[in-house]
Amino acid sequence: MIAMLLSAALWAVAPADTTVTLDAVTVTGQQRRQFQMRSSQTMVRVNRDFLNQNFSGSLIQTLEGIPGVKAMSIGSGQSKPVIRGLGFNRLAVSEDGIKHEGQQWGDDHGLEIDQFSIDHAEIIKGPAALLHGSDAIGGVLSLYTNHVPTAPLSGSVQLFGRTNNEQLGLSAKVGGRKGKFFYRANVTLIDYADFRVPTDSIQYYSYWIKLKDQRLRNTAGCERDGSVTLGW
Repeated sequence: MIAMLLSAALWAVAPADTTVTLDAVTVTGQQRRQFQMRSSQTMVRVNRDFLNQNFSGSLIQTLEGIPGVKAMSIGSGQSKPVIRGLGFNRLAVSEDGIKHEGQQWGDDHGLEIDQFSIDHAEIIKGPAALLHGSDAIGGVLSLYTNHVPTAPLSGSVQLFGRTNNEQLGLSAKVGGRKGKFFYRANVTLIDYADFRVPTDSIQYYSYWIKLKDQRLRNTAGCERDGSVTLGW
């Protein structure tokens, strides 16, 4: 009788069950941010949407929306990249891992890359000589065009123009995939006349040069780009 009373007393003072059953738990992390916090370099990556929304006269002018990146205009529709004030042979440019060094030398040498073929770009600000060579003291501009299509058939066409130099341009892309085989092709055609300026003459050093019909001569040009990629 005493044992039964003791058992009933213990049962009466026992705590209620507070067990909580959770559903699935997802743990996420910011690996890219953690890598950047451990690295002395600052890297910015932009995709095709950024390039379309900030489209300008040249690829580097399009990338000017990124802090620290500037375009050095060299005339009719061409520009050179500058990162944090350093350019020419202090800046490395690569496309799909292949270095482009033509823009490093003379003032009139622009970046010879079709901006409409770029899928995404990575900009490294600061020294990167150990990975990209001694000409990457100021930074690296890495461009990528190696997107692999996933749909059986896809394509796009862009038309653009400007009134100041009567520019007309067209860029078309087509690609597709069947099994492990894929293909991709693009073509860009741009044609423009001399720029209009609101004056009849300009001063070059100590010389005054007369302009005809307020046109800045030798600023007309054309651009023809094309590429075809087959892959397995």
